[in-house]
Order: sequence, then structure tokens, then C-alpha cells
Amino acid sequence: MLSFNAMKHPSETNLNVFGSLLLGGIGTILLLIPIHLGITSSLLPDWALVLLGSVCFASALALQIISSLNVPVRRARAIQTLAIVLLIF
Repeated sequence: MLSFNAMKHPSETNLNVFGSLLLGGIGTILLLIPIHLGITSSLLPDWALVLLGSVCFASALALQIISSLNVPVRRARAIQTLAIVLLIF
């Protein structure tokens, strides 16, 4: 029997790519700029910025993966929810 992949709506893919670009930029900024410029924050320790930047960058990569590969819907929704939470905060 023939199988086919369900087509994703283009706006969903566009939103995933847009969110991925935002999170990738935020992650890169949090990883590189404070370390390069020697900026320290009294509110957050250095390891917290590195951890937050890594999580943002990893979620950006995950959004790119779910945009291009077929993944289960439940996993895709979980990744999208994580990305939304990171973009809000």
C-alpha cells in the first residue's frame, strides 16, 4: 500500500522558521556577547546566561528539525510550546 506524508500548512512552517531565527539569535547573543565583552550581571550568574543561551539555541535547532523532518505531532507541539515559553520570557 502506498503511503504519503501529510502536508504541513505553509504558515506553520513559516512561524517555526521565524521563531527559530529569533531563538537562534537570542541564544547566540546570550552565549557570545557577555563572555566576549566581560559583562557580568548582579542578577544572574554567568552559568545561568550560558545555560539559557544553550537552551535557546537548542530549541532553535529543534524548531528547524521539526520544520524539515517528519516528527510525531505530540513531540512537535512540545517543542513549539517550549519555544513559545522561551520567547515570552
